[in-house]
Amino acid sequence: MAVDKREKIRYFKKTLEEEAQRAMQEFQIHQAIAAEVARERKIEEPKKVLDENISVIRAFHDAVKTAFGPRGSYKMMVDSYGEVDVTCDGSLIIDEMDIEHPAGKMLASTIENLNELGDGATKTVILTGALLREAESLISMKIHPATVIRGYELASAFIRDTLNDLAIVSDDATLLEVARTSLTSLPDLSDELHERIAATVVDVAKSVTEEDEVGKRIVQRKRVCVERSVGGSTSELETLDGIIINRDLLDEDMPDRVEDARIALLDFPLEIKMKRVEEKFMRERQGSDKPYIAINAPPGVSPVKAMLDHLDRLMQDDIDKLQRLGVNVLFCHRTIDEVAKRYLTKAGIFAVKRVESSVLRDLEKTTGAKTVILLKDLCEDDIGTASLVEVRRFGRNTMIVVEGCPGERFRSVMLRGGTLHSINEVQRAFMRTLKVVAAAIEENKVITGGGHTEIELALRLRTYANRLSGKEQFAVLSYADALEMVPAALAENMGYNRVDKIVELRSKHRSGDKIDTKLVEPLRIERQVVSSATELACALLRIDYQINAKNKLSTLDQQSVEPHPDTPSECLEYMAPRQWGLWDARMRTDKRSVYWKND
Repeated sequence: MAVDKREKIRYFKKTLEEEAQRAMQEFQIHQAIAAEVARERKIEEPKKVLDENISVIRAFHDAVKTAFGPRGSYKMMVDSYGEVDVTCDGSLIIDEMDIEHPAGKMLASTIENLNELGDGATKTVILTGALLREAESLISMKIHPATVIRGYELASAFIRDTLNDLAIVSDDATLLEVARTSLTSLPDLSDELHERIAATVVDVAKSVTEEDEVGKRIVQRKRVCVERSVGGSTSELETLDGIIINRDLLDEDMPDRVEDARIALLDFPLEIKMKRVEEKFMRERQGSDKPYIAINAPPGVSPVKAMLDHLDRLMQDDIDKLQRLGVNVLFCHRTIDEVAKRYLTKAGIFAVKRVESSVLRDLEKTTGAKTVILLKDLCEDDIGTASLVEVRRFGRNTMIVVEGCPGERFRSVMLRGGTLHSINEVQRAFMRTLKVVAAAIEENKVITGGGHTEIELALRLRTYANRLSGKEQFAVLSYADALEMVPAALAENMGYNRVDKIVELRSKHRSGDKIDTKLVEPLRIERQVVSSATELACALLRIDYQINAKNKLSTLDQQSVEPHPDTPSECLEYMAPRQWGLWDARMRTDKRSVYWKND
């Protein structure tokens, strides 16, 4: 009995030791999991978060600052596929960057909102970086970030009021100066070419300007079509009233020039499909519950030939309808098959396929045509007109030109160049200048550029800061110092000494001398730059903790998929629909399946 008792005690003791060891292992595992979770979802300290956000924005500031101004450095953008793009456009540089840090994403979002104005992206990055650098110095002096934010907001409100006093009313000569100032980002072009592009931008912008009900001028930039073609010189700039379509004629035997054009716009494929087979070709198999396709062919005629002849007649009827309506130009959003092309060529109709939906919408506005979904719905009211539709060669490319339209006025610009990189840069500069000129036309107020406005604002801000009594005075003074970083960056990129240029500009503005400069910028852009930079800097200064939240997994909607046949014989039986009507059957040869779409 004593032996059995001792054995039981040893057994229970061993069991308890094993349980304790197992509990200790589980505790260590839980500790490791907790440490991993704490590492993945960590909460950083306020000082560290603020320093990191400021360092990220300063890194963007240092990268983009050298691209500012007419002598700014170019950046080479290389994507993961090895494609290279060379530019000095600050907006494009930020947009093409692979950004992972939250502060960098906030900056990219702010710059994206400035794209509508065409300019100001690089200046916004410079001013934001300078504001955060000055804020870092103030915080190191034991000034609370909330005080810095209040000072920055006071300075921003003062600047918005001061800009209205510094602005001047724009006229035609001023618009040319605005265009020339924006085109200074293309230093490689000659003065004559700069002058021609600036005059073209102003002329195009004024030609698409309208007034609304209250008399406010609005530039319809969507009515400006800018195309490019490799080959020739940049000086071979062409403009025309109408639309340029970057597509080829469907067949070389079609007429390449049509005067007094009557235009039809189609948004459906002009081709033979199974939906065109009428009900008389279908009947049910005797004694079977599966329908199949049957051909009622005349004696001695192959069923396949009878079907093809019938489909040809259906296509001929469609082309005959176009001819009865007097259509001699056809723009189709979808494809046109060989049978339709043959009949269109025979009828002498100018046809183009795969036209973008945006181009069709523009053709609707300028020609008066209406896009139809089904050819049977096409009527006289859907036909548009144009005085000329032709194929025109631009450099190495041929494009479609539509001119003399009775509807809304559209302007098209053809840019030429020796290389694709040079054309891309000219096209970006042209579109950017068009947006800048549009902002000057709509606002009707401009300010002096070249850093003169920033120097004047800094001087007035220092006078305004002396009237403040709290610690916000230091923030307003720091804002004035940050504004002077804009002309300082211009001076550095031009090869001058920044200190000498800042002192020279201060002296001119303090003496009250008239500033003789031809650099002019729209008031709207300067106001938006100050507002965006201030808001972004204050938003980053308000952040004291960074918490990595848990991942939110996106759930996919479960869609029921109907099984498809696997063999060609099953496809033939499956192609006969369960309801006799018009169906659109699209065969995918890779999986040998059929997709049905009821019209």
